[in-house]
Amino acid sequence: QGNLLEDGWQYPENYEGDSFEKGRYKGNKWGGKFLKAPDIFFKVLEKGDEEIKQIKNLGDVRRGITTGANRFFYVTDITDEADIASTEIENGEFESQEEIEDSDLKLVEAEYRGEDGIESKNFVIEEEYLKALIKTPRELNSVKVKEEDLNYHAFMCHEEREDLDRTKALDYIEHGEEQEYHQRTTLQSKEPWWDLGNKTWRKNLWPMMHNDRLMAFYNLERFVVDKNLFEIEYEGEREDDFAPCVLSYITILSREIIGRSNLGQGALKTEGMDIDKMYVFDPSQLEEETLESMRETIEEYGRMELPSIFENLNINRDKPIREQDPEPSDFQRKLDEPIFDALGLSEGERKEVYWSV
Repeated sequence: QGNLLEDGWQYPENYEGDSFEKGRYKGNKWGGKFLKAPDIFFKVLEKGDEEIKQIKNLGDVRRGITTGANRFFYVTDITDEADIASTEIENGEFESQEEIEDSDLKLVEAEYRGEDGIESKNFVIEEEYLKALIKTPRELNSVKVKEEDLNYHAFMCHEEREDLDRTKALDYIEHGEEQEYHQRTTLQSKEPWWDLGNKTWRKNLWPMMHNDRLMAFYNLERFVVDKNLFEIEYEGEREDDFAPCVLSYITILSREIIGRSNLGQGALKTEGMDIDKMYVFDPSQLEEETLESMRETIEEYGRMELPSIFENLNINRDKPIREQDPEPSDFQRKLDEPIFDALGLSEGERKEVYWSV
């Protein structure tokens, strides 16, 4: 009982005192982890007593950015597709794409609420203030995030108004003020109101919503991350070691148990507190040679199209699952085998892990 209480207790940040002296009980996933979990889940935890840890004990989880005004901060880059000479631009006149690019600008389309509903206007903005944005996991088709898959840029400007004199970014900020974005509750206390903060975006991403796709993402180029995803900072020696382990079916099994279901169409939801409690194999428990091989697997297969959990195991979802032998893809096998071997899982136990997701 003490272990169950400890699992559901939330302590103040950086608390190092005795158990239960500070903080409060936030609850445990009784309906998930302890009632519907298959036996193999507990067998894995038993065999991995030293190697398998909750994510909160390996790193820090934070949610992506909440802007308070997506229509202002999230824009679409139309520089390459627009007929520049015939496009109405609110803050400049240009004859060609080359003229815009030679000025280190991008042409963007920004939505706003007009008299007739949602409308859009076109602006040119300095390229330095526009950063590629991961807005939703639905944009992502592979483990490694590719810029060509992203549909939006975020307006990321940290400078004061007086430092933006004669810039196109200031024109855009003034458009935002005409729309009274700066009067919104979430923005009016910021100084300046358009500054979303200057942070380092993390490499390891975990979506809030899940379907039957294998979904954990590797943000190698550190694109801006929206609140639809969570960022995980692995606090081990090498940040790149975390992605291969979080993509193991050990973690996918944990997701299926701890995630919030009953959302319809088989969807799962994982909030930050759920991700904290999910289990992953501690990368520091693997030999460097093994980790290097797993990193190479991410590099080799990271741009392939994400399969469903069933496709990844060569399982036909329309037939009884346990009448089929799982046949992991090369990608999955190269990530799972080192972890299964380290845990000492038998062939039957490995099948149980796959069957149970």
